[in-house]
Amino acid sequence: MNSLQEALVQAWPDEVYVIGCGPTVGASREEAKVSAQTVGFKAWNLLRMAALGLPVPPAFVLGTHYCRDGDARAAATTSMVWGPALQELERTTGPRFGDVRRPLLLSVRSGAPVSMPGMMGTLLNVGLCDATLPGMLRQTGNPRLVWDTYRRLVATYGELVAGVPAQAFEAECAALAGTRYEHELDFAELRELTHRCLAAYERSAGQPFPQDPQIQLSGAIAAVLASWQSPKACAYRRQCDINDAIGTAVTVQAMVFGNAGGRSGAGVGFTRDPVSGEPALWVDFLFNAQGEDVVSGRRSARGHEALARAMPASGKHCRKRLHGSNRPSVTCRISNSQCGMPACTCCRPVMASARRKQPHASRWTCSMRG
Repeated sequence: MNSLQEALVQAWPDEVYVIGCGPTVGASREEAKVSAQTVGFKAWNLLRMAALGLPVPPAFVLGTHYCRDGDARAAATTSMVWGPALQELERTTGPRFGDVRRPLLLSVRSGAPVSMPGMMGTLLNVGLCDATLPGMLRQTGNPRLVWDTYRRLVATYGELVAGVPAQAFEAECAALAGTRYEHELDFAELRELTHRCLAAYERSAGQPFPQDPQIQLSGAIAAVLASWQSPKACAYRRQCDINDAIGTAVTVQAMVFGNAGGRSGAGVGFTRDPVSGEPALWVDFLFNAQGEDVVSGRRSARGHEALARAMPASGKHCRKRLHGSNRPSVTCRISNSQCGMPACTCCRPVMASARRKQPHASRWTCSMRG
C-alpha cells in the first residue's frame, strides 16, 4: 500500500472519509478514488500532507456529494452518516466526543474544490457544553482556556446556526470588557462573559444553547452546507465565474487550541510576498488566539520576526517547512515541551485566493499550543 492509501481511509462508499488516522487503520482497505472535486481542496491537501508524513490532526470529511444532492444533504446531519467516521477519530485521538471526563472537541469547516476564502461557515470548539466543561478543565488545568473556548463556541454557533445577530454577543462583551480585548480578560471575567452569551443566545434564539454535543455537530454540519448558498458565497462565485454545481465538502477535525495562553497562538502567512510574488516569508501572528482572531483583523498582528524571537526553534522549523514550497496554504500547530523545543507540528491547509495573481504563492496559517 502506498503513502496516499495509508493516509486516507474511506469509511464506507458514500463519500465519507477519514484522514490522518495512521496506516494501521486503512491498511486492508481498497484505495479510494478521491480528488479535490470529491473531498474539497482543504481535505485533498490534508490527505497529501498526511501522505508526506506530516502529523495532520485526524479528520473526517463529508464529500461534496452531500452538498450537491438534496437528499444526501439532509442525511449529512445524522449520525448514521458520520457516526462510524467519528468513532475512527475517537480511536485515534483517545478522547471521546461528548465524554464528560475526556471530551473531544471538533472544528467544522467548509472546503470547496476551488478557493472561496472567507465566504462560507467555520465553527470551532464543537462539543463543549456544561457537562463536558469540567472534563476539559481537568484535562487542561487551564480555566481561562476552557471558558474562552466555551464563549467562542456559543457566539459562533449562535450566529451561524441559530441566526443570532453577532451584535448580541458583541454587546455583552463590550458591557463587561469595556475598552479591553477579550484576550485581556481573566478566567473569572470570561466565565461571566460566557454566562452572558448563553443568556443572549436564549433571548435571541428563543431556546437555550444546545447542551448535546451530537446536536451541536449536526447543527454545525448543516450550517456549513447551507453556507454554500449564502448571499456572499453566491455573489463571490458569480464574480469569480465558479460553477454553482460543484458544492462544498465538510471537514470535521480534532481541535487545536491557539488560545491556550503562554506560547500558544495563531497566524496567517505566505511563502511568497502576497503583492509581488517574490520568495519571502510573510507572516501575521497573534499569541493566545484562534485563527478567526487573525483573519478578522480585530487585533494588530505581529510579523515573523516577533515569532522567531519568542520561539527560535519553532520559527526555524516553520521556515524550513515553508522555504521554497509551492504547496497549497497550510496551518500548523507547534506543541512545545517544557524545555521549549517543538514536540510536534500539525498542518492543515486553508485555501489561497481563487483570484491570486501569483500562482506559486502559498498561504498558510498556524496555531501553536504551548
